[in-house]
Amino acid sequence: MNNIFLIRHAQSFKNLDPKNYNGGLTPNGIKQCVVLHKNLYKNYLFQPNIHLVSSPFLRCIETARYVFPSLEINIESDLREEPSSCPQSEHWIDNICYRPETKQDFLNRISKFYNRYCLGEDTDLIVVTHGTVIDCLLANIHSNITEIPEWNHLLPNCSLTIVSNNRLITKGLYFGVV
Repeated sequence: MNNIFLIRHAQSFKNLDPKNYNGGLTPNGIKQCVVLHKNLYKNYLFQPNIHLVSSPFLRCIETARYVFPSLEINIESDLREEPSSCPQSEHWIDNICYRPETKQDFLNRISKFYNRYCLGEDTDLIVVTHGTVIDCLLANIHSNITEIPEWNHLLPNCSLTIVSNNRLITKGLYFGVV
């Protein structure tokens, strides 16, 4: 993998009300996406065969759709949130059934995604997901992960983290809102 662009979803209705579990983007979140789109295409040259993958949650899919309108979005269920953010009972989101999982299950899931997508192919990868997932992916890049990094909310909504050739280039770059 050449470059990995990790994007935390833009501001969503879940950010405003945690009970709105699969809420879409707020008007402010849509503005964040527009600003990120302009800055990405102005500052970065993407390979023609770039892969775009997203968490199955609406806020991530909408972020991917607004920031990369011309790319096909591949939904990857392994990119869903970590267990403490999820309902503690079986639930359905967009015809996908999620069951409660342990923290170890979560770590295994993120490692599985990392091994499948981040190792190997000589192409760029864009991942639109959640803050804790990004922190776990970064931990995978540096070593074997044994614990979920504590989520400290330092990654703003719609922020960009770039890894190039297994080196962290920037983390949590936020371009602001118009």
